[in-house]
Amino acid sequence: MGNVKANDKLPDTLTPLSLTQEQKEIRLPWGRLYSCLEKCRSVDLIEDIITLGRGEQCTYMVCKENYPENTMMNISKLHFTIIRDNYAELVYLKDHSKNGTFVNGTIVGKGNKNILQHDDILSVGFKGNQKLFVFKLLNCDESNKYLPEELQKKYKLSKFLGKGACGEVHLLFEKTTARAYAVKKIKKGIYSSGSIHHLDHPVKIMNEVEILRSLAHPDNVLLQSDLPETLVKITDFGLSKFLNEYTMMETICGTPTYVAPEVIDSSYSEYSKQVDIWSLGVILFYMLCKDLPFRSSERATLNCMIKKGLYKMDSERWKSVSLNAINLVRKMLVVNPQERLNIEQVLLHPWLSEDIRMQQRAAEVIKYGTHDSDFFLYDTENQDPEGCPAFKKIKLLETTL
Repeated sequence: MGNVKANDKLPDTLTPLSLTQEQKEIRLPWGRLYSCLEKCRSVDLIEDIITLGRGEQCTYMVCKENYPENTMMNISKLHFTIIRDNYAELVYLKDHSKNGTFVNGTIVGKGNKNILQHDDILSVGFKGNQKLFVFKLLNCDESNKYLPEELQKKYKLSKFLGKGACGEVHLLFEKTTARAYAVKKIKKGIYSSGSIHHLDHPVKIMNEVEILRSLAHPDNVLLQSDLPETLVKITDFGLSKFLNEYTMMETICGTPTYVAPEVIDSSYSEYSKQVDIWSLGVILFYMLCKDLPFRSSERATLNCMIKKGLYKMDSERWKSVSLNAINLVRKMLVVNPQERLNIEQVLLHPWLSEDIRMQQRAAEVIKYGTHDSDFFLYDTENQDPEGCPAFKKIKLLETTL
């Protein structure tokens, strides 16, 4: 076959390699609204934002030529918008109507959003008795099967966020509000009993199991309620390890701001559960003054501060903290792990052991929960300037084994 020059006309049987601008702009629909009304056409969903209503500005205009009069009466000039969020990997409907848009028979409400899924029915009219469309995803999403059946009815699973030692995390949206959550699917291991143990006494904790918390920081401490006195739940045991009193660890892991000196100091070949006392000391420091003892944007500087135990307690915030509390923090943030307090010594420290009312209140919270505000423990000897008694916030431990 001879060479073809640039100006030569190609035979009708051959297709040029370059596409015209019009051909390049052709976009295939990602979804479709199948009409439930006879003689009314279905709507291809091509753009990421599609509006529907009687107004001329709408992407799809509903007019009397193709819709019955009783249906037209229930459709606003701008009735609803369908939005495809490519980042969150979901499609949702936003209602703008006065008379209401219904998804599967449930009203969305003006200004509200509702996640759309394959085969959802969109309707209008009194209690949604006039069905308009069936929403179809042309590439049907099977990701929601990741969720248990009872959760699929209420939530829409979105993109994958990350994976850890205990499972994987996905973005999740509540269908009726489009509110975002994170959901974690836990891998059940040999230690998963499915039961909750209230660890209300240090002896019970140590007799059952000793857990090295190599990732201890406030993001892993969850409060059961917003009440001043509540149960604390510890989460994210992805880097934890079951151990006994003779176990020593060698792996470098943990959040830098909260990690103990022996974990990052190369002069230590191994470390023990004493690293947890240091991490708890950092957390207690933060709880008492709302600031971290070790903070730097440079990792090398931060490590140096931790290894030398360089921190300050000279801010105004520490003036209202008792000497016993300050003493406990100092003894927990001792660089040498052998000189650092152990868990038994922490619990016997005067700041905890001499507060009998706090111990009684702790027992009540564990037994009765935190729903009854009458159980608040008030200290009438130390009142604020307005005359209101100050109460001590009780911090308890609850975990799942």
